[in-house]
Amino acid sequence: MKQWLKKYDLLTLIISFVLAVGLWCYVMNQENPTRTLEYRNINVQLQGADDLYNTYNLSVIEGAESTVDVRVSAQNSRLANLTASQIKVVANLKDSISTPGTYDLAYEVILPESGMTCVESNPSTVSVTVDRIETKSVPVEVEISGKTPEGYKIGEPELQSDTVNITGPENELDRVAKAVVELDAKKLKQSISDVSSEYTLVDSSGRAVDMTNISREATRVKVSVPVLRVREVPLTVSLTPEDAIESKNASVKLSSDTVKIQGDPEAVGAISSIEVGSININNAENGDSFTFAITPPTGITLADGQESSVRAVLSMDSTEQRKFHVTNITVTDTAQSDAKAVELMTQELTVTLVGTKKTLDQLNADDIHVVAQVNTAELTAGSHKVGVTIETPNAVSVSGSYSVEVSVWE
Repeated sequence: MKQWLKKYDLLTLIISFVLAVGLWCYVMNQENPTRTLEYRNINVQLQGADDLYNTYNLSVIEGAESTVDVRVSAQNSRLANLTASQIKVVANLKDSISTPGTYDLAYEVILPESGMTCVESNPSTVSVTVDRIETKSVPVEVEISGKTPEGYKIGEPELQSDTVNITGPENELDRVAKAVVELDAKKLKQSISDVSSEYTLVDSSGRAVDMTNISREATRVKVSVPVLRVREVPLTVSLTPEDAIESKNASVKLSSDTVKIQGDPEAVGAISSIEVGSININNAENGDSFTFAITPPTGITLADGQESSVRAVLSMDSTEQRKFHVTNITVTDTAQSDAKAVELMTQELTVTLVGTKKTLDQLNADDIHVVAQVNTAELTAGSHKVGVTIETPNAVSVSGSYSVEVSVWE
């Protein structure tokens, strides 16, 4: 009996559930009650934007993405298939706006089927801001930050175009003072030419301007920046004729021994000194003063603050002559064969040297070398006088010409 009751109690429950579902379906399908559902974040469609622009030169700069929440009431069967994308919310711009400003617009909720009712929407209006769209030309500037490497200098930047055109709301364009290209000096290790660079629009205080509603005719500008090497090099003055003893014993005192130059790093690195001029020793006297222009090589300029000329004062030591008895004499034979022999007959030669007293006092006969060079193939047997070369220290010169006697035999 208990088993029978358990079996038929379960059956009773199943039958009750089926009857309940069936009754619910009957009520829903036959009675079809009215319900209300909420649909959130429905985009507001702004109509008349093109007419607003064409008629008043106005565009929406804020509020174009406004949304509203809508409560819709309808029979249950109708709401069952209604989605938020089927609901349209429309606000008209042209009939409400003719001047720049911020407006609270009424809107219309359009439902896809009759029998549906919008019972509530929130917010009740949508806010939009409109402004005139203008085009403005603003100057472009290059701002270089950071410290340049030691011995280098950044020259004046050059722009392919010194202005850019921007388009946007009049009120926002009024805040734009200029376009700025920012460069880091630490990264400028060599000159750049026509490099396409981004720029930022800034106000009069140098703060970046929001460019959300601003369009740019060009987003980049071409920039060239010369990177110069600055180097200090010696200044020199030459004395002519170079082989004159007076030139060897003269000196020049300059008002500035060096000068700073600037230019292409490779070109500047190749310069070891700059010769500013020449003094002819035969036409000058001790203490004479000369002024020379400092002219760097082509493509190189003087660094800022450098004098463009230099003063030179000539200092000449007086010279005298002194005789030396030289025994350091050698003879060499340049003949290709040894058919003939040569012997030096002169054992001592007296030569006259010219130099300053100080130089001559420090010189002795052993510092002087007499060299005779012969070609025995061109000489007959017997004695011959042949010219010699006198080798001396650079600070002195030889006065006159000399010869020695040699003997040639077969």
